[in-house]
Amino acid sequence: MPFPADLSNVATFKIHPAIGCARLADNPDDYEFFESEQDRPSFKYMSEQNGVQVMKRQSVQYKIFAYDSNRDLLGELDEAAMTRLGIQATWRASVANRKLHNYSKKRRANDTAFPEIPEISASAEATGTQLAVLEGQNPFDPSLKIVLGTLSGSGKFSPPIGGVHRRFPGAAIARYPADESGELDVTDTTSDGSIEVTLTNTDSIPVIPAWVIVAPQEHSPDVNPGNPNLLGTTNLDWTTETKIALSISGDPPDHTASRMDRLVMSTVNGEYNPGMEMSFQARRMEFTDVNDAFYPRDVGPIGPNEIRIQPAGAGGALGAFPGQLTSGLCSTWQGDLVACLDYWTAQFPDEVVRESDGATVFLARENYNINARMTDIEDLVVHADRMGVARLTTGNVNLLAETERDP
Repeated sequence: MPFPADLSNVATFKIHPAIGCARLADNPDDYEFFESEQDRPSFKYMSEQNGVQVMKRQSVQYKIFAYDSNRDLLGELDEAAMTRLGIQATWRASVANRKLHNYSKKRRANDTAFPEIPEISASAEATGTQLAVLEGQNPFDPSLKIVLGTLSGSGKFSPPIGGVHRRFPGAAIARYPADESGELDVTDTTSDGSIEVTLTNTDSIPVIPAWVIVAPQEHSPDVNPGNPNLLGTTNLDWTTETKIALSISGDPPDHTASRMDRLVMSTVNGEYNPGMEMSFQARRMEFTDVNDAFYPRDVGPIGPNEIRIQPAGAGGALGAFPGQLTSGLCSTWQGDLVACLDYWTAQFPDEVVRESDGATVFLARENYNINARMTDIEDLVVHADRMGVARLTTGNVNLLAETERDP
């Protein structure tokens, strides 16, 4: 009998979304990306903490899908199917923050006395009702830990609390592009890496892993490639831009799993210089050819137009190591944001109207003064998550209004 009754016609399992984007916030509350998409018009992205509205963290629920030998989708290997087939899933996440490590190596090329800063890496696995914490060593003090996220036994990845970690109290955050020549004394909790799953009782059917990008928060969920001219935004379509970089001409088959891939990446900006989620710039990244980070297309179970990151194999095989896709960004991410408040309008529109009275205000306004834009990195460390949410107004589809926080 065919799937889901049995596994006789299953050639490959794949985890979707192929690339998920989890977003940081200084808030213990979180929401799951795809659940928020189902209720986007009325969904609330902030919750009250100590009397103040604060952005929630954005989590990603990964799922397993079965494919036949022709790469055709058979369906989801959901909890009911796993119970019926006697399958148990053990999920594993391996993530890293390599930004300071990357830039310290660049510094050492010109200054051999400059110390190499270790990466922050963490891995954990969970099954059933377990919840695993991904903890890495603090690069400035190996006796201390930095949490890079949590992983549930159901495949849900949740980002860590945001903020920064300093080499010493008062260490200054480098502004973009000072990462290449600055003192590199501050790190953050962004990362990227692989999401994998091991399945019992499946006759060793291969499972193609996914990837996670842990990035800063998005404050404008209604801005996407479908309305690129909204307020002059520069929210280029990440999928379109990546297809150009990888010389992909067509689209993958349109089905439930591939739509998950496209939906989550529609919230990621397609510009790579400097980037808020990831960067493909060879001069800043650790690898020189971005193609090396992705599975070769039209090989084995990977379709000709499939965009999927390949974890590096043993012996330096092609693929990406955890942390490489974010290795060319600023550390901390607030350095990128300060440099690009007028540019990265997909995440941070510069000017919006205020819902309560229609006044034009800065979304990232300094000390909540409507006439002054926030430009200080330290203010962003403390206040970024207290910025409002910019939503499309009811009466004007080309206008964003600030919602979910008091004027």
